[in-house]
Amino acid sequence: MENDQNQMNSADKQKKPGKGLERMMLQKVDGVNYLRFDLQEDLQHLLELVRKIPTRADDVITIGFPRSGNHWTFEIVSMILSQTTDFHKDHFYSRILEYLGCNVAEAVANIPSPRNLTTHCRIQYIPEEAIQNKTKLIYILRNPKDVLVSLYKFVCSLSHSGSEFNGGWEEFFELQMLGEFPWGYWFDHVLAVEEFQKEHKECPVFVLVYEKMKEDPVAEIDRLCKFLNQPTTLSGQIAEVTQFSRMKSELGRTKMSIQGSNHFKNGPDDILRKGIVGDWKNWFTVSQSEAFNELFENKMAKSKLGSLVREYLK
Repeated sequence: MENDQNQMNSADKQKKPGKGLERMMLQKVDGVNYLRFDLQEDLQHLLELVRKIPTRADDVITIGFPRSGNHWTFEIVSMILSQTTDFHKDHFYSRILEYLGCNVAEAVANIPSPRNLTTHCRIQYIPEEAIQNKTKLIYILRNPKDVLVSLYKFVCSLSHSGSEFNGGWEEFFELQMLGEFPWGYWFDHVLAVEEFQKEHKECPVFVLVYEKMKEDPVAEIDRLCKFLNQPTTLSGQIAEVTQFSRMKSELGRTKMSIQGSNHFKNGPDDILRKGIVGDWKNWFTVSQSEAFNELFENKMAKSKLGSLVREYLK
């Protein structure tokens, strides 16, 4: 029996990456594939370092599956915390904890308060002190179909070695249905938050629904301001300056220009793409949509967070 288990483990380690993943630098952590980009360090070690980061009383940590509106939320939260309508001088990518390297603690320590931090990893990888200190957490929730389309376009646009997805939409969709693509199942990412809320009822978690933010940004920014103990005076102005087309134009000519030129085939346009609701209908076939809906119901039937986006799957 032990020999059989060893053979299974060996076979699993030697398993070839799914079709389309051959050129991507991946590392599996807790059964989930993650994209390493150009990191030289072991990702498991980096996540352990993130867990040990000291936190401050006024920290805010945003958690979101990639392409859920993380960049947009970063700018909105930064404006709320600083009570300004100016875009933050620091880049969103400079605040993603798992990609700040072995000096992550030092890098984060040098950020002035109030610190607006973020992660694409599952909620269990946030700093341990964030739980002890009841740090304010924001979870971004978006229709997974739109998330997947945006993620597909994103990985196809990456230009640097080790991050290239070598497949089409069909291959990408199949990998998602199997949970083999980087960052794993969207479902598990969301369900981890619900489990966290059950285990840590004392920790404040604000669930930001992307579609609701698009429908009524002022009202949602008002809610976010109250959660962050900030005045709502600038809510209307923040909603105005962070309209997607306006934000894309402003950031594309400023802090995103270098990032876009260095890492994306089409420059800044690949970072902030469309920002619309329902683009999935231009990509999913009828059979793909039905298969995904079935998987969604199997995974999220009893999920309160899942119920917040179910209407957008139709």
